Amino acid sequence: TASQYSTTGECVACAPPNIVEDNFQTCRACAAGEAPNANRTACEGCGAGRFSSFGVECQACVAPRVVERSASQCNACPAGQGPNENHAGCISCSGTQYSTTGVCQECAPPSTLNIGRTTCTACPTGQGPNENRTGCVRCTGSTYSTVGVCQLCAAGEAPNAARSSCAVLPAGAAINDVGVI
Repeated sequence: TASQYSTTGECVACAPPNIVEDNFQTCRACAAGEAPNANRTACEGCGAGRFSSFGVECQACVAPRVVERSASQCNACPAGQGPNENHAGCISCSGTQYSTTGVCQECAPPSTLNIGRTTCTACPTGQGPNENRTGCVRCTGSTYSTVGVCQLCAAGEAPNAARSSCAVLPAGAAINDVGVI
């Protein structure tokens, strides 16, 4: 039968999930990334989005995980990356997206991204996000920040030296990027 083989002229059972090949002369296991066909006469590669860790059966790789190139593993993407369009690999998060768990998500303004796109954090008091939101910069001119966003002080007020609040501008005083002078 299809599940038997012989090397000495006597038929021997080929135990599942092994396959019989070479004109019924060998019984072997499939490699990781493959699985036996229905007749157990050949190994077949796992299709798109499927994997086989031990060569026994191909299983679906559930998103957001991705199938590695060898189709032998289904893993999460590393921080700073997320699955590509067909979940066959990982790509770096782009734009204003970041990832801590292998899924790219939007970093809501005014928070900033680190270079590796693994964190999304608010700027500290006295600072606000730079133009592309990849870092924080000190508030300048007549601006201050209590929540990570530089805001303009009200008319007649100036920021304190830490740029964390505004106070009434003393008569005859002026403002520069350091504060009241």
